[in-house]
Amino acid sequence: MSGSEEGMRPPDAVLEGFGCPVRPFLIDGGQGATWRAGALVLKPAEDGEGRVHAEWIADLFAGLKAEGFRVPRPVRSRVGGWIEQGWVAWTFLDGREEATPARWAERLSALSSFHRALVGVPRPGWMNTHHDPWSIADRVAWGEEAPRDIHPSVRELVARLTSLRQPIDLPSQVIHGDIGGGN
Repeated sequence: MSGSEEGMRPPDAVLEGFGCPVRPFLIDGGQGATWRAGALVLKPAEDGEGRVHAEWIADLFAGLKAEGFRVPRPVRSRVGGWIEQGWVAWTFLDGREEATPARWAERLSALSSFHRALVGVPRPGWMNTHHDPWSIADRVAWGEEAPRDIHPSVRELVARLTSLRQPIDLPSQVIHGDIGGGN
């Protein structure tokens, strides 16, 4: 493990806080800051926006009835919170993603089940104010904000896609915003 990886590793106090005696190792995904320690997956929950988002997701997933899909479950620290010294813990789900054409029907079926489970979940207020790329992209996609800071190589494509948006008459609903990613 390099020195930079070691510096990003969850501190021992965090592992103790989640009751995990196993030394973590870096895993793929999570923007290069996700660690597995035994049956747990640990991710940083940055201060401010990241912390609010992490707590909202943990609250949501803790009570989500998973029928037709799997989700990791958040793990409370020994003191009862979702965040321990800037880190969140989740249960590890065994398996691997196979993004092959043959698996897309299965992926879309699971995604439909996931979205049915989210019916009635109110849009979190933080989505209106967060400045992370995902929150901004969500607001741009739904016409709530104009595209900005677009790389010249995709400027024409973004303009074309933006021009194709049409109003829809459907209830607003929380959705999974990364169906093609490693989630």
